[in-house]
Amino acid sequence: MGYEINSRYCVASIPAKNFDKALAVLQGLPDDVRFGWVDGPANKITDLAELFSNIGFEVRVDSADGELHLEYFTGKTGSEEKVLSLLCPFFRPNDCIEWSGEEGEFWRVNLGGDVMLVADGFVGYGAPYPSVLSSTNY
Repeated sequence: MGYEINSRYCVASIPAKNFDKALAVLQGLPDDVRFGWVDGPANKITDLAELFSNIGFEVRVDSADGELHLEYFTGKTGSEEKVLSLLCPFFRPNDCIEWSGEEGEFWRVNLGGDVMLVADGFVGYGAPYPSVLSSTNY
């Protein structure tokens, strides 16, 4: 994977009712765990929106219910997959992010379950068929 990545598709949100549980996971980490682009140890993080913003996500907090929405990601790789994996259970079921890298690769992460699932993307082709253009059609 390349160093520059972008989200191609992003449906990922953490309901406000899960904020305390998500922060408790982070605050239970050892003092030496740090995330790229974030100042200080991971166990001192107190704001999920700020965390996701610092690691490269555009975030939106819904004014009606306080839900944290990850809108998109663009930037250099850092700790985004580590953070998503740690906080995976606190996302809505079946949330996902599709990524693309600077070298043309693409993959998807599925969130909202006990474990973050990763699926590599691939290009597929159907069975070959005769072209409607042939040497006799010119």
